[in-house]
Amino acid sequence: MVSGIDRYMAAAGRHPVLTRTEELETARRFVAGDKAAGDQLVVANLRYAVKQAHRYARFGHPLDDLVQAANEGLLRACDTFDPERGFRFLTYATHWVDARLRDYCYRNHSLVRYGTTQVQREMLFRGYALYRKYESLGLPEDEIFSRIAEDVEADVAKVAEAFSRVTGRDSYADEWRSEQAHQDDDLIEAERRAQVRDILLRHARRPREVAVIEWRILADDPPTYTEIGVRLGCSREAVRQIEETIKKRATRELEALCL
Repeated sequence: MVSGIDRYMAAAGRHPVLTRTEELETARRFVAGDKAAGDQLVVANLRYAVKQAHRYARFGHPLDDLVQAANEGLLRACDTFDPERGFRFLTYATHWVDARLRDYCYRNHSLVRYGTTQVQREMLFRGYALYRKYESLGLPEDEIFSRIAEDVEADVAKVAEAFSRVTGRDSYADEWRSEQAHQDDDLIEAERRAQVRDILLRHARRPREVAVIEWRILADDPPTYTEIGVRLGCSREAVRQIEETIKKRATRELEALCL
């Protein structure tokens, strides 16, 4: 007998991911009143809903229920998505899908068994968002944990331990990197990076600041301050100050992006 989840996953596999152009046209048709276009937008992203449901299934909830919750998140995202804001549907839908899954888990309290301490419960419901918030600022992982510890008013070591217990991994960074091969995650990461770049460049007021953004802040393997200083004809300290100034200007927008 074929289960509901099997049928759902089979349906997910039949629908290709939309290109940016196809998605924009489809979303615009939905906004104009074409309900079938909304359905198309949702089914093109069913694979992501299934994958997120599997992540939450490790907490002991029925996968069928989690998939249903994730699908409700997709539907909610579709109803509120504005295609004219410039980012992909999946980038926007990520918030709604995760929010709906967290809400389901919160209302079905067996999840609390996996977070028996206050710190673990904080990590369960806020940890991923907090990690991404500080990761977007380019902070090293030890500093990220330190910032999260301040937010939840806990010891850094307890925060790291809670991450391990809640995720089953050593850190959220490990989980994030391990999923990069998946197409949906590639889309999310590419869109996130594009949005971060746009925010930073909006706060650049001089050519040197644009250079520091491109060469230092956004680079996967950035040159040293000294190397950039040689290119720009200034000191390493001047480069460091430019970097810090740009990050301070953009902090609020970057944090809002990751909420």
